[in-house]
Amino acid sequence: MVLSAVTQLKRPRPVAFAVSLLLTWLVLALLAVGLRRGPIEKDLAHRANEAVRQSGVAQVVVTVAGTAATLHGDFASVAAADAALRAARVNGVSSARLGSDALVATRPAQPVVLTVERGRLTVRATVPDRARRTALLDAVVDATGGQLTSDIAVDSRAAQPAVPALAGLVTALTRAPGSHTLTLDGGHLVLTGTVANESSRTSLGAAVLTAGRVGGTRIDLDNRLVIAAAPGVPATDAPAAGTGGPQGSGGDGAALAAATSGHPVTFASDSAVLSGPDRDALDLVAAALRAGTAPALVAGHTDSTGPASVNEALSLGRAQAAVGYLVSRGVPAERLRAVGYGASRPAADNATPAGRAANRRVEIVVDAGS
Repeated sequence: MVLSAVTQLKRPRPVAFAVSLLLTWLVLALLAVGLRRGPIEKDLAHRANEAVRQSGVAQVVVTVAGTAATLHGDFASVAAADAALRAARVNGVSSARLGSDALVATRPAQPVVLTVERGRLTVRATVPDRARRTALLDAVVDATGGQLTSDIAVDSRAAQPAVPALAGLVTALTRAPGSHTLTLDGGHLVLTGTVANESSRTSLGAAVLTAGRVGGTRIDLDNRLVIAAAPGVPATDAPAAGTGGPQGSGGDGAALAAATSGHPVTFASDSAVLSGPDRDALDLVAAALRAGTAPALVAGHTDSTGPASVNEALSLGRAQAAVGYLVSRGVPAERLRAVGYGASRPAADNATPAGRAANRRVEIVVDAGS
């Protein structure tokens, strides 16, 4: 009886053996998947990043966990975020979403304006958060030795402005004699101010181009520097004394009214981008403002479509776009004030397409409240 029991205990158990084999197989399969997962994720991330770049969305990084893609970075608009999400869904990616650190702007990026006057730099910009404000200041403070004035606004709705090598541009500006303003609008740079002669104009323009193209950055420069008149000779774009040119706020108002009586500054729906004819009209406004001394109110407006909060932001963006252009044409920024009225002050009937088009506008008048 005892011997029989011992013999029974030593018999193999088929079920337990099969279970152990299955567990061993599962462990080996999981190890194999784990070993392959890293290279697969790396390949998916590489292809997704390349697809997003080709879609035209910059400053974005795609990470992949398993087959799910996450996008990190700054998006200039909701449309840009949607385009990046679509592009990231390359073959093998099951889903794509925005990361918690993603910033989707509802207002277009505003130009960065660098002004050097009497050796002191003033930086004007709008950034989406305080961290980017600090980063922007850090990029220029060393180049100026701390001799700068900061006018950097923080607006969480604004897109982050794309700027080239800022420290090099600041160095080029501060080393050149005279007063200069450099407006950076993405890869488009506008240089204004006065220089002593043509040689200085050419050399400063070349220095700005060289500094901006560090690292292979693609930029173009509109060099609008003018040569200062010799002592006793009136400047070409300002009236000589006694010629009846605009003097004081009254004359400035008449000159400004005449300059704005031509082509109105209007915008496409949901846009704050200046058209070619708009820039031509603002060139006349800039000439009138440079010839006078009165401050100007730049008021943005929208049509009645869309939520009031969106219209208010859009109208301010339009006003700021006009201000940025006027500054780039030599109008001192401290003489300009941008306001946005949304759809509260229509100039035409919003019931018709033509009326709505006329209401998507910017108006510029002498700022009586300053």
